[in-house]
Amino acid sequence: MQPFLRYSFLLLCLTVVLFTAKTGHAQEQKPMSRVAAEHLVREEYAAAIPLYEDMTKKKPDINLLRKLAYCYAAINAYDDAVRTGKRITVLPQANATDWLALGDALKSCAKYEDAKAAYVHAGADTSVKVQQRIAGCDSAMVWKKATAGYRVSNYEYINTPLSDWGAVPYPGNDVVFTSAYSRFEVLDPKAKWVLYNDARTAEPFLNIYVLDSTHFDLIRGLAPPFNRYQFHTGPVAFSSDYNTAYFTVTNVNKINRPKQKALPAIKAGDRRLELFISKRNNGAWQKSIPFAYNKAEAYSVGHAALSKDGKVLYFTSDMPGGYGATDIWYCELQADSSWSVPRNCGPVINTSEQDDFPTINDDDGLYFSSKGHVGMGGLDIFYARGAKDTWQPPQNMKSPVNSEGDDFYFTRRDAITGLLSSNRSGGKGSDDIYLVTAENIPPEKKIMIRTWVLQTTVLDEQRNVLPGATVRVDDSLTNRTWTQQTNASGRTYQLIDPAIMYKVSAYKQEYNSRHTYANAQRDNTADTVHVELILAQETQWHKGDTFELKDIYYNFDKWAIRADAQPALDNVAKIMQAHPGIRIELASHTDCRGSDAYNMTLSQRRAESAAAYLVRKGIDASRIVSKGYGKRRLANGCDCAAGKTCSEAEHQQNRRTVITVLSE
Repeated sequence: MQPFLRYSFLLLCLTVVLFTAKTGHAQEQKPMSRVAAEHLVREEYAAAIPLYEDMTKKKPDINLLRKLAYCYAAINAYDDAVRTGKRITVLPQANATDWLALGDALKSCAKYEDAKAAYVHAGADTSVKVQQRIAGCDSAMVWKKATAGYRVSNYEYINTPLSDWGAVPYPGNDVVFTSAYSRFEVLDPKAKWVLYNDARTAEPFLNIYVLDSTHFDLIRGLAPPFNRYQFHTGPVAFSSDYNTAYFTVTNVNKINRPKQKALPAIKAGDRRLELFISKRNNGAWQKSIPFAYNKAEAYSVGHAALSKDGKVLYFTSDMPGGYGATDIWYCELQADSSWSVPRNCGPVINTSEQDDFPTINDDDGLYFSSKGHVGMGGLDIFYARGAKDTWQPPQNMKSPVNSEGDDFYFTRRDAITGLLSSNRSGGKGSDDIYLVTAENIPPEKKIMIRTWVLQTTVLDEQRNVLPGATVRVDDSLTNRTWTQQTNASGRTYQLIDPAIMYKVSAYKQEYNSRHTYANAQRDNTADTVHVELILAQETQWHKGDTFELKDIYYNFDKWAIRADAQPALDNVAKIMQAHPGIRIELASHTDCRGSDAYNMTLSQRRAESAAAYLVRKGIDASRIVSKGYGKRRLANGCDCAAGKTCSEAEHQQNRRTVITVLSE
């Protein structure tokens, strides 16, 4: 270490010691919970975690555990997030959000079956999110078995034990990337590097570097205008001629924090981003200027990507008017070289969750990462053709490009190779850069956009086609609905978005209705998703007949009619409307958990809930007798009193409704 640097380092250490001595006593006066909460609000997760761990060792306070799980998820420590999530979900106060968070952590550990079970616990309150995530688990298990024709390898020379990501091609076969590794010796003397770490992750702050691919012993800092900031710098996007650069800088100094005794609400993303622009003149990068729409006191603007002609600038922001946590936006270049007011890329790209890290392909195709589209883990990489706010449905890049971890910042080097960033297992650090190489695929077919078609076939129980049946397709994301009649072959066809889960239902007079769910990404081998619905003819009811209503189940400890139970009750209402003389008993049953008295009350409420649903459908209340039998008539051998250990599915079979025809 040079003498000046050694002196500076010792002076810094002395300052830290004196500051700690001065302020330590004041901090000791604060309760540990408040100190931890202050770290959490400032996103200092590395400092908050040991405090929450200590406070929850002996007393499993659910609110403190939730904050601990949030911290682990924020720094992508998914194994610890799973461990904490399991501690939360055994507590009686656990809710749907807790189960959803546990499912996400399990999914990011590639424990897909366990994740699906956790998502089921999340319940109807989060039905769209649950369906999307379960579809992602199912897709991931398929994609891992049939990889998408790429080889992914760790770019070992770049990667370190710390975070390395955001790699982009640079002239001369070089690679520009962002790293937390303290390569101070290769930074320009004018760079503003610091010795302390980011309290969020306990890693050093990011800087931008260049790897000379022809001389692998040379890694240097990019020019001084890029690495002159106090906090994180990177990633960077270049114009096609590499004479203009758009790079991201973290800014925590402009945020307006309320001055009050009570702590402000926790809001992810408070370490806000800004874009800066530098131009090259005579080979030298000039002093950077801020992007016109930076507003760090209110929201983030960062992670830029530029269209090939330089006329459209894409970026990530959580500015007002978006669809979710972060969205991808764009500005258009004006005649006076200014940028237009930002516009959102729209709901085809953006979701209710995180959409981030846009990059542009040579043909202006958009790569980006998302947690809202159906994916394999945390962030998945997607590809979409289009521009501005008009896009074809994004395609998941599948395995091995995507993994159970966070996969992001995909850039194309040429038609054969690309670079991506990921925190997947097996890497050298928290985030690593990977080289992607296409295998046995002609260059012109490296990226293919397919039109996905949903083909629905409606049959009777003898597998005869049913022309004239009504097929209804419900879009779970936007709540749009399409209705068609089956043709002479008993089929309908509907164009669908591969990222969306659809509910497909079939109806025909004198037949019971049926429904199922379909998602294009579950089928990675064909452009047509095949759905088959078999309709049974309506049962002729006679006095004394007893039968169980299929699909009439209830959530544990609940009596409300679930959405998936409504079609079966609709069929009952339809039959009773067609046969006014029919009078029925609705008998409801519980599983074996809980006391006899409690289950009798619960089952009675369930029976009355089903009866009330039929009344709302126009059935006279005098035609329905509601009866709760509690746990006295179990449908299977799942008897708690006998010491039987049962799965949730077995318990669910007992939470059922049975109809007995009293008169016809």
